[in-house]
Amino acid sequence: MGRVTPNALAGNSGEQATALGPINRLPNEILLDIFKEFAEVNGGFPLEHVDFNPKVYHSLTLVSRTFNRNATPLLYAAILPRYESLHTFMAQPKYLHHVRKVDLLFWINYKSLSFSALDKLDLYPLASRYNLPWSHQILTDASGFDRDAFALALLLCQTPHIQELYIDRTDQSTYAAYLPAILDPLLSAMRPMKDSPDTVHTFAHLHTLRVNMKDVWIGRASCLFKLESLKHLTMFNLSAKPKQDGDLDWECPPGVSSVQDLRLNCRAIGGPKISAAIIASAINSCRALRTFSVKCMDEMLREEWVDIVIALLQQKHTLESLELNDVFDHFVGEPFHVFRELTKLRHFLAPMRFLLGVGGQNNIEHELPDFRDILPASLEQLSVEMEAIHDDNPRPRPQEDTTQAFMDLLDGIATRFPKLKEVWVDYKFYEINYELEMPLHFASLEKRYQEAGLDFGFALQYGAINSSYDREEVKDYIKGIKDGDYAAHAEEPYGPPLFSLAELGHPELDHERPTTVTRNAGNDLDIDEKPSGTVGSDDSEMSDRASVSDDDSGSTVSVPCLGCEHLQTSKSAVRTRLRLPDKRMRAQRKCYTCDFL
Repeated sequence: MGRVTPNALAGNSGEQATALGPINRLPNEILLDIFKEFAEVNGGFPLEHVDFNPKVYHSLTLVSRTFNRNATPLLYAAILPRYESLHTFMAQPKYLHHVRKVDLLFWINYKSLSFSALDKLDLYPLASRYNLPWSHQILTDASGFDRDAFALALLLCQTPHIQELYIDRTDQSTYAAYLPAILDPLLSAMRPMKDSPDTVHTFAHLHTLRVNMKDVWIGRASCLFKLESLKHLTMFNLSAKPKQDGDLDWECPPGVSSVQDLRLNCRAIGGPKISAAIIASAINSCRALRTFSVKCMDEMLREEWVDIVIALLQQKHTLESLELNDVFDHFVGEPFHVFRELTKLRHFLAPMRFLLGVGGQNNIEHELPDFRDILPASLEQLSVEMEAIHDDNPRPRPQEDTTQAFMDLLDGIATRFPKLKEVWVDYKFYEINYELEMPLHFASLEKRYQEAGLDFGFALQYGAINSSYDREEVKDYIKGIKDGDYAAHAEEPYGPPLFSLAELGHPELDHERPTTVTRNAGNDLDIDEKPSGTVGSDDSEMSDRASVSDDDSGSTVSVPCLGCEHLQTSKSAVRTRLRLPDKRMRAQRKCYTCDFL
């Protein structure tokens, strides 16, 4: 059966009325359910998909009054980062009550939206109506991106049924007002003025919020945790920006927030780092946390991590997924034995040092701790991050010691970890050192785990810090490693594999390799990524949304990653899956937006 179109139902007006009669008599609830499937039946994407385009519903609104009444809410269900979408709602705000999803993304190649339907002199009366903290002078002087930010914030004030909100911005400092302005409606909704003639709606239906917190002090947004329906909260580019007038201390008391999925990316490079106490406060605000992920991109000592771990223990009866990403890995001391108290934990990602320790009493002469004394018995997936030795870190354990620790973990599967199905290791190194041995005997571990019926995957990730490097030199180094063949597992951090299929002995697959398509949510362009593409910026988290042409027909389908609610995947996962179809482990990993890997 071909595509279903409204025109297929329509002949002359009499025939159309006869054909649509039974359908028009269906209850609105059933008709709406049918319409929700219309986009996919016609080759489009549903509302929750990143590539959803509401225009597919426009033709339905022209069929009949009944169709119009039921299709209109779907046609205006999303504000997308496209000019025509924003202009539509700015010109016709009466449709804003249909909006369920708002995706706002601005970056360096965007021009100003230059809304013609709302002159900047009209902003102040609306801002006063909704009790937004903007002075007349600020609004009068606003131009370009700042003016657009104020206008978009006023749109949010008129979306009472919004369920998902995604806010990102360019990294240009000249657009610093963008994020604070967009956040103001949510903050004002949590702090309504009694004498205000009108207030922002309470965002009572908002369940998902992802926001770029660049240049925004996290304490100012702490009241977001009090949004009554919020379940999924992601904040990235957090930093300890100096407190300014109007910023408040942490407002959400412990155990009040309904947030179940909390993801924080603390990117403090070039600025003051965010404190562990703030991260702990965010955790403590949640009454029943199920998923927590944090990525710290500045030095954090063990005693600081203690505050975070103590807060996590308060969530031990509900926490199922935990990801602790310590980018610079300056952890020295004992491992966290208390991890075994997280009795509901199923997925766990952490640096090796958190699990086996380094320095302190567990130095090079002492017996290495046992995974079986650290990890909870409920675990199903374990991901371990390791780094090569560098000047600031104590010497790591010899290869035989760490390899034996993973062998001991395998020996305890039947009695201690009956649910464990998968172990993954990421090994990162930043300099070519021919005298440095691999931290694990990966090949022997992979074989032993496979014999036991478990998946063992690993990746060797090379990336230079603050400098460029010669890819061919890195590849020669990888090929020269003596204790195993690691070419198939070598890649750039968050980027493509270092070796092509042809180099790995699969020229026929390389010749017929499908195209990876990265859809940039900001400029509506489809960019064909080559295998040797460069690594994406950390600031592109919201726009790194990958899909893949997965069959001979060239149809585009999503590659779902392990536990990823967004059906997204990292570029690395997609490309490895395309290059090495047998390496299904890599394609199962969670997306960059979800876990900041």
